[in-house]
Amino acid sequence: MKRVYISGPMTRLPDFNYPAFKAAAELLRAKGIEVENPAENPIPECGSWAGYMRFALVQICRCDAVLMLPGWEESKGARLELHVAQQLGLQVLYHTSSLTRASNITSVTYLPEVRTLKGIQPLLRPAMSAICDVCGKSRTRPGGHDKCSKIRQAAGFIIKQETKG
Repeated sequence: MKRVYISGPMTRLPDFNYPAFKAAAELLRAKGIEVENPAENPIPECGSWAGYMRFALVQICRCDAVLMLPGWEESKGARLELHVAQQLGLQVLYHTSSLTRASNITSVTYLPEVRTLKGIQPLLRPAMSAICDVCGKSRTRPGGHDKCSKIRQAAGFIIKQETKG
């Protein structure tokens, strides 16, 4: 594991839960692991939740694993980050502490089931081509790309069009 993305709740928490993210990042960096910490991201031009998520989803694509901080289950953004990480085959780590503040973080535990890393092209190359940017296979293969389309839609690259009935 070379690079880990930290995921957890931020919205409506004191200081956006930045102390928890900072403590987790310090722990991982002390172990020689490169960290992608969304709490260190600049404010997006739009200043919206979607803007922050666009930063986050690109960061996840650079990682080998994602660390889920306590309380992630209650966060729409963290659940989306987990979904994308799982679809990309990243290793998922869960923090063992039941506290929402990471000042008490002392260890990281690994999820027993580890899936192999797939290509990291998705989300970084939204243009259409003959090769799928999510799974890396030909777009003309039988079975379609429903799962791939859902990943791109969740990442904000596809805007769902409502059909008039």
